[in-house]
This record gives sequence, structure tokens and C-alpha cells, in this order.
Amino acid sequence: MNTIYTSEQLKKELSELQKKRDSFRNDRVSALKKFQKKSEASENNTGIDLHNIERKIEALERKLDSLL
Repeated sequence: MNTIYTSEQLKKELSELQKKRDSFRNDRVSALKKFQKKSEASENNTGIDLHNIERKIEALERKLDSLL
């Protein structure tokens, strides 16, 4: 029914639980970092794409001005 644990057993179980908690936390942190890197990369690509589009528009506007 009820079990009596020694202090060593409790300390061992506590340290194992702490290791599991730390492992879980590290896995979450690494997953969040991966997601953040992917989102930053896509944001950078979007910014670069917008910049290229703006440059193309400006080039076309200059061509139109030179024709008119």
C-alpha cells in the first residue's frame, strides 16, 4: 500500500525528474529556435523580394520618362 522511501531514493527520483524536465525544456527551446530561424529567413526573403520589385518599378518609370 504505502511505501516508505529513503532520502537517497527521493533524491535520485527528484534528479531524474529534473533531468527529464530540462531535456523537455531544451527540446522546446531548440524547436522554437528552428521555427524562429525559418520565419526570419522567410521575412528576409520577402524584404529582398520587395526591394527587387521596387527597383524594377523605378527602372520602368525611368524608361517611361525617357520615352515621354
